[in-house]
Amino acid sequence: MSKRMFAKSIGLVAVSLSVLLSGCAGGGTGGGTEKEAGGDKPVGDTIKVGVANRTFKESAYLFMQQGSEAKAEEYGNVQIDWQACDLNIANQKNIVENFISQGYDAIVIEPCDSVSMVQQAREVRDAGISLIFIEQKMDGIAPDIWITGNNYQLGCLQVEDFVKRWGEDQPAKCVMLAGSDGDYAAEEIKRGVQETVAKYPNLELVFEQTIQDWDREKAMKSMEDAISVHGDAINAVFAANDGMALGAYKAAQNAGLEKDMYFYGGDNDQETNEMILAGAENIFVVDRGSFSHGEMITTAAVQLVNGEELTFDETDADDYKCKWAQLTMVGYDNLEPSKIKFPELFE
Repeated sequence: MSKRMFAKSIGLVAVSLSVLLSGCAGGGTGGGTEKEAGGDKPVGDTIKVGVANRTFKESAYLFMQQGSEAKAEEYGNVQIDWQACDLNIANQKNIVENFISQGYDAIVIEPCDSVSMVQQAREVRDAGISLIFIEQKMDGIAPDIWITGNNYQLGCLQVEDFVKRWGEDQPAKCVMLAGSDGDYAAEEIKRGVQETVAKYPNLELVFEQTIQDWDREKAMKSMEDAISVHGDAINAVFAANDGMALGAYKAAQNAGLEKDMYFYGGDNDQETNEMILAGAENIFVVDRGSFSHGEMITTAAVQLVNGEELTFDETDADDYKCKWAQLTMVGYDNLEPSKIKFPELFE
């Protein structure tokens, strides 16, 4: 019996769930539904997919949603519903429980908290519903697949790009603005920055700060603190998202130092591109491949619900089947991903 049939046969208990993202080889599941000859679109009832994400305040999630909906339209019988909880754990629990009670075939969770949402994830499992995590992991439970950008590599990319531009001989003092303490993605980006900086004797992290909620204004304040101690000796800022990078840029601008530093972010937002196009050749961001990330979510949900072979990149140490979204460095000398995301800026 497929997961979809099982989910409908047990009366769907109220439940909650967790996070996903991705990697490199292949694995499988069994027992699929019949498909049209020569086509990709599954035949049968509408497949209902519910996504419980944390926020829409960052544009990456809007592009993720667009990608997932575009892929759903290609299939023709897939309904995908995104509901953000605005970083409120109670709201996210309610969203997941509603998805379960309404008979959704697959549930996607980006948990607000890797511990608090475990019970809901287990309830999804108990109901026989396919479980997908995006971005974050959860403690003690593995989803059917985890879809994400490689956050560790995001941190590595930032530092490697700076070294490529700065060189390995000239000393550089660096600032790191990490995301929320305990947040899986934030911890992985931070680890990537720290370990890559440690590879280069000419680099020194002189200021490190965790920024709660990945907040732009808080990042600006932390950058002001860094400037108060190190002043114009700062050469680079590695921030976990674009908002924090722009907060740091504003603090440096207020001090008249913005032209003497390199700023790195991790989203590729429209405002960042507007600044780059206006002449800010020292702002660089990692595009997380959000649109393709969304497409992967829909594809994985269909594969799981129909019992098709599940395509993924690797199985990691936590026994997560991982699917990695493409990461690309964006700056004045490479705006190709931005031309796809923000065509109106290039008209």
